Amino acid sequence: PQESIRVWYAAGTGCGDEQGKKWCRNAEELIHETFIEAQTPDVLLVTGMFDNCVLSVNRNLKKAELLLVTAEPVAPELVELLEEPPETVVNISGYSQDDSAKLIIEFIENNFVEGSIPQRTVSTAKLYDTLLATLTENESINAVSDEDIRACAWSIARILPPVISQCQLLVDVSQITRGDIKTGVQRVVRALLRELLLSPPPGYEVRPVYATPRHQGYRYAEKFTGRLMNWRGSSKDEPIDFHSTDIFLGLDLLMGLLEKQYDYLKMLHRDGVKVCFVVYDLLPLRSGFFPQDVIDLYRDWLNRIMDFDGVVCISESVASELSHWRQTNFTSQGVAVRKRPFSIKWFHLGADIENSIPSRGFLPDAENVFRSLENKTVFLMVGTVEPRKGHGQVLAAFEKLWQQGQDLSLVIVGAEGWMVEEVIETITHHPELNKRLFWLQGISDEYLEKLYSVSSCLIAASEGEGFGLPLIEAAQQKLPVIARDIPVFREVAGEHAYFFSGTEAEALVGDLQKWLELNDRGLAPQSDYMEWQKWSESKQQLVEAILQQDKTDAG
Repeated sequence: PQESIRVWYAAGTGCGDEQGKKWCRNAEELIHETFIEAQTPDVLLVTGMFDNCVLSVNRNLKKAELLLVTAEPVAPELVELLEEPPETVVNISGYSQDDSAKLIIEFIENNFVEGSIPQRTVSTAKLYDTLLATLTENESINAVSDEDIRACAWSIARILPPVISQCQLLVDVSQITRGDIKTGVQRVVRALLRELLLSPPPGYEVRPVYATPRHQGYRYAEKFTGRLMNWRGSSKDEPIDFHSTDIFLGLDLLMGLLEKQYDYLKMLHRDGVKVCFVVYDLLPLRSGFFPQDVIDLYRDWLNRIMDFDGVVCISESVASELSHWRQTNFTSQGVAVRKRPFSIKWFHLGADIENSIPSRGFLPDAENVFRSLENKTVFLMVGTVEPRKGHGQVLAAFEKLWQQGQDLSLVIVGAEGWMVEEVIETITHHPELNKRLFWLQGISDEYLEKLYSVSSCLIAASEGEGFGLPLIEAAQQKLPVIARDIPVFREVAGEHAYFFSGTEAEALVGDLQKWLELNDRGLAPQSDYMEWQKWSESKQQLVEAILQQDKTDAG
């Protein structure tokens, strides 16, 4: 099993003067010796001995009961150096893998009986103290560069089995540490991270981490966490330490970063760390919704995360879509290309904005906006203005309703996205702008929550979503919902929303008029009984999905 594999990571040091290089070579040899001793090996496989390879032949090798070598000249050399009887050395050079395995099994069966190998234990703390004392007592350490010292420290941290009381849940928040751009994903990251920090999974310490495009490797996000939670903590973001019992969760979405950190995460994975990601949607795989560079970036990100342990999707619909995509793209004639299990699970998001570390404050003209909405029938749209969200269809429908004399207000909340130049041009030059049409960008969660409370109905016109967070936020405020008839909205809203189909303005005009008639008669679907959960419950679903990932293979 993966947790039983130990890898020695060479420090790769020695860039200073001759004295510093000598210390680095000695350090590398000592670290290697300590690594072997820490494993208390019964069998050693020696692949070769040559000048540019650090291979210490000392008392640690002598502790092994069996030596396996793959190079013909090495066998007699080891026998001579170790002063061991030749029968303890098995030369498997020149044999195929199958024949080598047979030789090894035969030797073990002929020479070892159950209980004949003494059980050896070693104190990791003692090994660690001895190694550090030996390295630091050498005066040549003063000639070693800081870079080489860090490389040695990293190597030592990797090779000594840890003595830990808690495992780590390493939560990637790389995007939000760079700045909160107030998207739906950012709100999800804030809310789930808060719940994870306040109530960690039993046996785990939650550690937010981040990486940057310029450097490989992750650091603990201590400064960000302190600001987010108003906690006092370390003012320095140190490089992460990790162990085979840890879990890495890619909670934040920063697709371009994975290419830079891919090799680093593969190293974590090889060392036994479970690596999984949250998948918010597969929308970039659909044509017409995103620029080609985003599509290419997303495909690369999605292909790379398939190399790890699994994903947790934010809805059953996304999980089903991803399973189909993976079945289509990662199988050959129906047979899985990947042999390691890959888990695809799902959870639902929370709706209680007050527990999502909400942003606060109102724009300067907020009072005028709310005054304009008083005693009006107000329709609210929430989400970035982008092709799939349906803003063009909704705006065209409202123009027809205004022409018919309907006194309705439309409030659009969301930043300008991509490939919507025509829609933005229409909005910014519309004669009803700031009268019966309002476009609010970059508003706080507090501002949004008040808009929910003064609105008459939420319009969710998106042609594709991963979940539909505004639906359950509206339900929490008992705000009726008009939603496009797509699977994920059916999953989230059930029978508690009015559904429409069609992409033309005329069709939507008819549905809006019908909803207005039903609402006047008290017959429009109400969101009061729509199922929604708190972020604490959403966090618990996420944790259960992560911890259960190695038990089943949904892929």
